[in-house]
Amino acid sequence: MTEFYVSAPSEKEWGDSLIDSSNPLNPGESAKVTISDGRKDCKYDLSATFAGTDDGTVGEGNLEETNVDICDGSTYKYVSK
Repeated sequence: MTEFYVSAPSEKEWGDSLIDSSNPLNPGESAKVTISDGRKDCKYDLSATFAGTDDGTVGEGNLEETNVDICDGSTYKYVSK
């Protein structure tokens, strides 16, 4: 994962990536992100950009999900299969 964005559904722009593109997350790695922007609504849009791996186990692309409830205390994962 080379980029990761979180925004409120009402926002038109993603803002800055929460992952530094010079230090991407490799398959099997994880990162903890805490969202503490004071919003009472727990719905957020998420966007992740992936770079393909040399061995072909992960493809290049982008995955966006909308209205994800991140305030339920659970862990949210992007998993490559």
